[in-house]
Amino acid sequence: MRPQDELNMLKGFIELSPEDATKRNNLESFLSERSKVLIIDADSMLYNVVYAHNDKVFNIDQQLADYLKQSQNVVDMAESEGFTITNVEHHFTTCTNNFRKEIYPAYKGKRTYNEMAKLVSMLKTFVIQSFKRDGITVLHSDTLEADDSVAIRSKELGDRCIIVAIDKDLRQLKGCHFNYQRVNVKDESGSVIQEYVKHDIYGKAIFRPKKEYKGWSFTTVQEGYELLLCQLLIGDAADNITGVKGVGEKGAPKLLKGKNNFGMLRAVYQKYKDVERLRLNIKLMKL
Repeated sequence: MRPQDELNMLKGFIELSPEDATKRNNLESFLSERSKVLIIDADSMLYNVVYAHNDKVFNIDQQLADYLKQSQNVVDMAESEGFTITNVEHHFTTCTNNFRKEIYPAYKGKRTYNEMAKLVSMLKTFVIQSFKRDGITVLHSDTLEADDSVAIRSKELGDRCIIVAIDKDLRQLKGCHFNYQRVNVKDESGSVIQEYVKHDIYGKAIFRPKKEYKGWSFTTVQEGYELLLCQLLIGDAADNITGVKGVGEKGAPKLLKGKNNFGMLRAVYQKYKDVERLRLNIKLMKL
């Protein structure tokens, strides 16, 4: 098959149409609807909670309380922006028959089931049981991961939802995103600002880095498309997906710069030189 024919095969396999509206129009449409549903990637929030307790004795009730506190903090942040939160959905990965494993058996093959992963799995089971008992909205699937579930719901709800996650893969999705990850605050010289606070465990006041949420952002269809193409070039070591050797996070955007959508896809294809491997990676990485 000629290279052009192979490339034409991909045109129907990945979205190529340009964004119908400007980012400003997208934002105006989103802001015109003030009632929102929070769609939480619960897997990453669970890891966030467990990681924050890695120097403490594991207490499953306390960690459930901390998860609830973390999700309530997001509700409070959204309401402080003038939104009315009508529901909070918690999306978990519980699948035993992940469809990606079926098409690529090596998917996540390099991950080790370490102590933290065991604690997260234990906490996840406890949180899901507790939420179902208390009538809190829990969504999971036998074949889909949490980010797939988030993607499906965000497309169903459109402007009526806010995606709550720290996973960069979800930035493929059009819409409003809130990243609750906390990062160090720096001054104009780049030095980390220290604050004098009471220590959670020891009680006494100590100096530690001041932190703030990464916060709000909005992704258009066009930006999500370009992010996916960058991910295809870079690959995903955590999921054992190989991209293009020698193309990293800085090189991928440069390769796409100045091209239209078809030109960007062509550039990715030319780097891969293997249409079947490219198609496989699109199936694995596209939400």
